[in-house]
Amino acid sequence: MQFANRLTNTARRLLTKYGQPVNVTRDATANFDPSTGAVTDTTDITYSGVGYPTNYSDYLLGRQAGQVDIGETIIRRGDILLIFSSNTEPQVNDVFEVESFNYTALSVKKITAQGVNVIYKILLTQYTCHKQKQIDI
Repeated sequence: MQFANRLTNTARRLLTKYGQPVNVTRDATANFDPSTGAVTDTTDITYSGVGYPTNYSDYLLGRQAGQVDIGETIIRRGDILLIFSSNTEPQVNDVFEVESFNYTALSVKKITAQGVNVIYKILLTQYTCHKQKQIDI
């Protein structure tokens, strides 16, 4: 466990030095209470972390088409890979504010050591208008 804690601290230190602060919003789902017949009003969940955004290379995107299929999702020019660290585990469909733009998470991959989440690799897109399901990156 000591190794995982040192690795997590090193990752956060590097992301803080070379990355940037990232604010995240998760759409809270309303809950139906069958005993009262009412829908409970919920507030969106917000959290923050530090991240290093990077563009996918032209090679990965396909130089002619400008997009590539991964499963049922298309990676387009402008989509980014965010290396991210936070005390809150990100989820697909969370909205990340990166460099004053809002991106929706299409995929979240945990990088772990000794059962501890060290960092997350997150595929982000500006083109998502509907809920997505998890894909592998």
